[in-house]
Formats: sequence, C-alpha cells, structure tokens
Amino acid sequence: MKIVLAGPPRSGKSCLREGLKQAILGLRLNNLDIPYPYVITACPDGEGAWFQATMEKYPEIAKACKEAYKGEFTPEFVRLVADHVRNCEQPLTMVDIGGLISDDNREICKSATHIVILAGNDLESCESWDVRMAEWREFAKELNLTVVAEIFSDYKGKADTVKNVCSDNILRGSVHYLKRGVNIVDRPMVQALARYILTTIAGYLLTGKSSAESSTYIITRDYSILRVGFGTPSDNTQMVKDAAARLDAMQNAGELSGGGLLKINGPASLPVAMFLGHRLSQLYEAIACFDPKMNKYVIAISRSSNPSYAVGNVID
Repeated sequence: MKIVLAGPPRSGKSCLREGLKQAILGLRLNNLDIPYPYVITACPDGEGAWFQATMEKYPEIAKACKEAYKGEFTPEFVRLVADHVRNCEQPLTMVDIGGLISDDNREICKSATHIVILAGNDLESCESWDVRMAEWREFAKELNLTVVAEIFSDYKGKADTVKNVCSDNILRGSVHYLKRGVNIVDRPMVQALARYILTTIAGYLLTGKSSAESSTYIITRDYSILRVGFGTPSDNTQMVKDAAARLDAMQNAGELSGGGLLKINGPASLPVAMFLGHRLSQLYEAIACFDPKMNKYVIAISRSSNPSYAVGNVID
C-alpha cells in the first residue's frame, strides 16, 4: 500500500504526515503485526522525515537545515523519487508530495495506490477549502488512486471533527491548527485516520489501544495550551498515576520545557487538578485555567513578576 499525502500549498501536509506516523506507531505498541509506517519525502522543500520532530525541540536548527537542504523539482529528482515509490516494498508507505498539481507529481504518484487529501482555506486568494479539494479529486481519478480521506485543514479552529464514513468509503472531517513544531498525534482526526487506514484500508485487526487512548487521563500539548480530559473510566488513584506518567513522558520528550505562562483547558477531578497544579507550577511561572462560562483563562497559580499574570486576572 502506497498512500499519497496530497493537497494545495500551506495546508499542513508535513504536519499531518508526522502526526499520522506517530499515531500509527502508538497503535503499533499493542499490535505488533502492524508494519512500520515508511515515509518517502517526494518534495524538495527541505522538510525531511526529521523536520517536524526537530522543529518541536530545536526550531532554529530545523529552519537552518531546511534552507540548506531545499532544492528544486529537477528531472533527476523526479526520476529518483518516482523510482523509490515504484520499487518500495514496504507494506505501509506514505508519499508526501508537493502542493501543486503537475506532471512531476503525476510521475511520482503513478505507482501509488491510495491518496489522502488535505486542504485549507487560502487566506491570500480567499479560495475556500472545498474548491481547492476538487482539483485533487480529479488528480486522484486521473491516476486511479483510491481516496482514503478528505480532510479540512482548519488552521483557526479549536477542535477536530470526525464524520461518519459514507457509502463512498471516504473518511471525512477536519483537523485544527496544523502548525510546524506542534505535536498533533493525539488529535481525534489524526487518530481516526490512523485507525481507518490500518483497519478498513489495510485490513489489520487492532487488539489494543494507542498509548494515549489507553490512559485513564489524557494530556496533550497544543502549542501554548495543555489540553486535558478523562480517558478510560477509572478512579482517582489510577488517574493521578496516569497523569504523572504522561507528564513524565512529555517532559522527557521536550514538550514541557518550562517557561512563563501555561494555559490548561479541559476537565479534571479535584485530586488530578491538585496534582497538575503542583507539578506544573514547578516548571512554569504562571498557570491559567480555562473557564467555559467566561470563555477566557483565569490565572490560578503565579510566581511571576508580570502584573498581567497576577492571580485572578483574566486573559484570552
């Protein structure tokens, strides 16, 4: 199976590629028969498989390396990548292509089997995402690629949406705020896409959950916001332990490096909330919690000298 990740420029394809890869790897922990998700970078934009992870931890280094590695769509490059796609024998391969419909991309994708289309609204031309999606549907039809998913890249959105699969067997929905350096592995649409590819498209039987889904308390990082919520039903003794284990993992991965302000959004039991406040206050000078009635964040913990971060202050 060779799945093309396609869509117009500035849709977030490289971000989705990394999130999808990590989501599949997470499911692979409890399902050892699932193959490794092999990625072919089919665009000479300098963003190799290393880029997203490096961007999360060392953004300046990632940007410098990208500029150094950036190339052009030369005939030699196209021929080389097309050969890689045609000759690749990995059972689960993703092909990350450039954002323009061209003869170069047709040549690269002609040996692929499936396609995931991601499109967002173009803020420069004001062209809507559904209009931009249409030409990629034609691209897929021309190359006889089976459409796996059509996803709206909702950059200004606050949450994902996952719709029911209709009779055309295409997964549809939206994924929000695809930004370089932001970890999206736990986003609902990314998890749904990973499961759909593995079960419905590839035919694997999943016998376990991903590492994130199997937790009794879910914690993910969404840029400046720590999103929290209840997972597998349990009591507070287990939820506190799972919350602690998740923070340890995030800290080890560089997702909680500390700093000035951290915003927290989502529900918590009192014991979990006390644990989160104690643990995170050791890393951040101020912590704000989201109040859904006010639709704003309230500073709940602060040792900051910034007057805007005084306890009780309200921020966006």
